[in-house]
Amino acid sequence: MEGATLAAVKQLKAGLDASQNDFNVICTRLRTFAHVWAIISADLRAIEEKLDYASGTESKTLFKARLNTTAKLYATLGKALYRYETVVNKQDILSAKIAARK
Repeated sequence: MEGATLAAVKQLKAGLDASQNDFNVICTRLRTFAHVWAIISADLRAIEEKLDYASGTESKTLFKARLNTTAKLYATLGKALYRYETVVNKQDILSAKIAARK
């Protein structure tokens, strides 16, 4: 009985050790998304703080230019995140196929 429990624990540890790289990749991806979200949040706070600039003549033009630049930046970010999602999904499918062969 004790030998079976020890064998099960060793098997569980081997499985966890094999998954360590996957955990590291997932953690890295989550940190990246947290960083992106922090940047987006900071941009939104900055826009909110400067909304009163939209009423002045010169300031209004500058504010609109900054908003247009931000919109273009976020459009590019959206495309990059979509490509990232596509790559991650392909990797997940490939990993599932490899795991199914084992």
